[in-house]
Amino acid sequence: MATDLLAGNFIDLLRNRLSIMQAGATMLPGLVGNMAIPRLAGGATAEWLPEGGSVTDSRPTTDVVIVSPKTVAASVPITRRLLLQSTPAVESMVRNDLVAGIALAINAAALNGHPSPHAPTGLREIIAANALNWATAARPTFAEIVELETRIAAANADQGALRYIYGAAMSGHLKTTVLEPGAPVFIEAGETVNGYRRIKSSQARPGDAFFGNWTDLLVGMWSGLDLRADTWTLAASDGLVLRAFQDVDIAVRHRESFALGQNAPAAPE
Repeated sequence: MATDLLAGNFIDLLRNRLSIMQAGATMLPGLVGNMAIPRLAGGATAEWLPEGGSVTDSRPTTDVVIVSPKTVAASVPITRRLLLQSTPAVESMVRNDLVAGIALAINAAALNGHPSPHAPTGLREIIAANALNWATAARPTFAEIVELETRIAAANADQGALRYIYGAAMSGHLKTTVLEPGAPVFIEAGETVNGYRRIKSSQARPGDAFFGNWTDLLVGMWSGLDLRADTWTLAASDGLVLRAFQDVDIAVRHRESFALGQNAPAAPE
């Protein structure tokens, strides 16, 4: 009995959303070579003088934020029979899948980093040392949420694209937790938390909640996404290998622009 392929009903994967782009991360496209971005680390110092007094020279300090290319890649082999029998065109489908997969890998690395020594350093790795540990795992109170905002404001970094990023489970908790006992208002209401937009991402670790000015998260890009069709590797069976490559790096303009709430790390045994 023949099997009819319903191409119009093709079922794609359920994918994580690109949360850092929704939050307003700054893209640096078209980079060439390693880049050093100057940063003012210390500014002028004012002082009060007596009549005829002389002001002391300030010595502003500067440093640099370094970005250098790290390559992320994906590869999918396609057999001759799959090419012949598939509708919609399997090559186009796989190309789109490669593009989405690379984008999601960049998003995950930007948030959390990656164990590979060849991956960028993620935001979580940069700020985790100063993270706020929830008193109850994955169930922050309104006061703890406000503490994240307070840390940003205390560092004079409460400007720009101030957003929350956390996962669906955290969202479910905040949607069902009132600001205070008896209050009719929940911590998360209408996709906002305390007046700030929240973005859900399944790539955020369980229990994590990021808050900050996401324009200070820099995403450096070298060239564009390179797609390659390899007809040689599987030439003996008339197959095809599709590969995608992207060179990228992640940097933070000011680490004070971000705060992280997390589950308390497990005590060492």
